[in-house]
Amino acid sequence: MTAMQKSNQLKMKFNILFLLCIITLFTSCNGQSTNAKTNKYQFKEIFTKGDTVKELGNNIMVVYQDKKNIYWFGSWETGVYKYDEKTLINYTTKHGLPNNRVDEIKEDQSGNIYFTSCHPNSTITKFDGHRFTVLSAIASNDWKLQSHDLWFNPDFAVDCKICPKG
Repeated sequence: MTAMQKSNQLKMKFNILFLLCIITLFTSCNGQSTNAKTNKYQFKEIFTKGDTVKELGNNIMVVYQDKKNIYWFGSWETGVYKYDEKTLINYTTKHGLPNNRVDEIKEDQSGNIYFTSCHPNSTITKFDGHRFTVLSAIASNDWKLQSHDLWFNPDFAVDCKICPKG
């Protein structure tokens, strides 16, 4: 085999290897694109999405403006409403609230919103912007007053127990 033939054979092997690399690159990118679309829909389902409504429900008992200038309206019958000056969203038990009565609304330093309800039982619910979490009081003798503590008023109903700090 001459040097020219060896050179041509080497170029042919290189071209085939290069073509395989290009095919692999396009195939792997195509697979990632499909997975990204699937993950996007799965990720979207994790978040709590309330119902967009045109007006507030009945018995609005508390109004709160958070750090982002979003208004929150707590009802004794229809859950809580979020108004960002464009859209009015209603969150109820079907979205994760433990019940549709909201007695108090507060916000912590991280921007989480807390809702209390004293009917039928005392509850504190945290909303992190994506999902609702019902909090439980933890008994402790190591408790210390902190400047960022949240305190809730237990005086909304006769049957309301003392609501723990959030």
